[in-house]
Amino acid sequence: MSFAWDEYRKLSGWLVNQRVGKDPGEVEALWRSAISRAYYAAYHLSRSLLVMGGVALPDREVHAFVRDQFARSRQIYRQKLGGDLRKLLEYRRSADYDEVFKHGQLGLAAAAANTYCDNIFRHLIAASLE
Repeated sequence: MSFAWDEYRKLSGWLVNQRVGKDPGEVEALWRSAISRAYYAAYHLSRSLLVMGGVALPDREVHAFVRDQFARSRQIYRQKLGGDLRKLLEYRRSADYDEVFKHGQLGLAAAAANTYCDNIFRHLIAASLE
């Protein structure tokens, strides 16, 4: 059975809200993890839908390829999704690698990442049912 990438989306939402009784370091770890899970949920759903649509993935730079397939689309909503994937990747890279998060307040970014992910899921699932 294949993994349901929607579980990462759900986990991201849960992580964003787990701050009661936590010290600031734990909250930061939760928010950074939420951003990372939101990115991978959105990326894998996007990738899977491209493959199901008959798009052959390259051997290298698959993340950029997936993002570009949406960003370069003629459909406006797909272009927006490509932009959302790009923003999620920027957040994810900073959350995973930078000692100081580079995209504003981390809590707001975690919530925004979760919203981007939810929007991507909603639009791609709706488009796959058409």
